Amino acid sequence: MAAPPKARAGKPGRAAGRLIVAGLGPFERALSPRSTTADLWASLDALAVEGNGIERLQERHGTSLDAEASRRFIAYVDQAREYYLAIPDVSPVAKPLLGYYFVLNLTKALLTAVAPTSTQPDKIGHGTSPRFSRKRRYRFEQESLAISQDGVFRELATRTGTTFCNNSGDQLRVLDLLAFLPDGFDLYSDSTGNTPKLLPIDRCYPLFANKEGWLRIEIDRDELRQRQIGLEDVPKRCAIFGKHFRLVQSDQPTASYESIHTASYGRATKEAASTLCDSFDEALIATNRTLTGAHRFIVLSERKQLLSHEAVTFAVLHHLSSMVRYRPQDVERLNGTRHFWLFSSWVERACENYLLNLASRITLEEHVIR
Repeated sequence: MAAPPKARAGKPGRAAGRLIVAGLGPFERALSPRSTTADLWASLDALAVEGNGIERLQERHGTSLDAEASRRFIAYVDQAREYYLAIPDVSPVAKPLLGYYFVLNLTKALLTAVAPTSTQPDKIGHGTSPRFSRKRRYRFEQESLAISQDGVFRELATRTGTTFCNNSGDQLRVLDLLAFLPDGFDLYSDSTGNTPKLLPIDRCYPLFANKEGWLRIEIDRDELRQRQIGLEDVPKRCAIFGKHFRLVQSDQPTASYESIHTASYGRATKEAASTLCDSFDEALIATNRTLTGAHRFIVLSERKQLLSHEAVTFAVLHHLSSMVRYRPQDVERLNGTRHFWLFSSWVERACENYLLNLASRITLEEHVIR
C-alpha cells in the first residue's frame, strides 16, 4: 500500500475577529456547564420574535417567511420550550412523551426556517409508525418502527446529514438504532456490553491556505488499537466518513485525516465556511454537545447510506412515546431491565443534545457546552 500523502500546511481562519470552527455553524457559541435553561434557549428565543428576530432568521437561511409561517415558527419554538421545561418533573416512564413533543415542535421550527412551506397543516404528519408483533413473552428486541412516505421525519432526514431517508415501508429495529446515539454512547455500552457504532475522535478543526479551506480530524491511536482498526482501515470501516476524508501524514501524535475536497474562497476565509459546514454534516460527524468539551464521533459502519443523527433520535423518541401512550404495560415491564436507561437517563440527555443540535442548525452558530 502506498504511503499516505503529507498533510496540507494551513492555519486557522478568522472572520470579524471570530475563529472559524468545524461544525453545523461556522462560529462557536460556547455555553457554560452552569448554563441555565434560559441560557440554552436564548439564541432561539432571540429569533422567535416578530420583526427583527424573523428578519434575522430569514437572512441566515435565505428564505422568505410570510406572516403565517412566521407565526408557526414562533409557536413551534414556544411549544417546544414548554415541553422541554416539563421533562425533568415527570417520572421516567412519562419522559418520552414530553421529550418527543419537544423534539417534534423544535424540528418543525427548523423545517419552517429552512423550507417554510414544508410545515403547512397538510404536510406535518409524524413520519414513522410503531411496529410490534406481540409474542408469548415480551422482549424489547421486538420493538420496530416503519418509515412513512412523508411527514416530519422524512423532511428532517432529507435535510440533514447525508440527506438519506429509508424507503416508505422500510422497518427498523429500535435496538439497532441505539448503537448510533451519540448522547447514549456510554449508556448503550454499559447496558448491552456491546460497542457503539460510533468511533470517538480527538479533534475536528478547519485549516486555510492558498485560498482554500479544509477539515482535519485527529483520532487517538490508542482508540483505534482498542477497536482493532488500522489507521488505513478507518475510511473503509467508516464508509461515509471515508467518502469525504483520507489518511495523511502529519507531525501529530494522533492519526490524521483530511477532507478530500477543499472549499475555495476569494478575499476572506469566511467565504469557505458554508461549504465546510456542509462537509462536516455530510460526513455524519456526531457531537454530544451536553458534555464539557463537546465529544465528537464518526459513524463506524461500512454502509454508505445512513440516517442523520437527529433523524435517529427523532425516530427513537417517537417510538418510545408511542409505547408510553399505547402500551404502558410494556414500559412497566422494562423497569429494572437493561433497557430502562432509555427512560431513566437517555431522554433528558438526548433532549438537551437535540436542543443544542437544532439551535446550531437554526442559528448557524455551533452550540457547545464548554
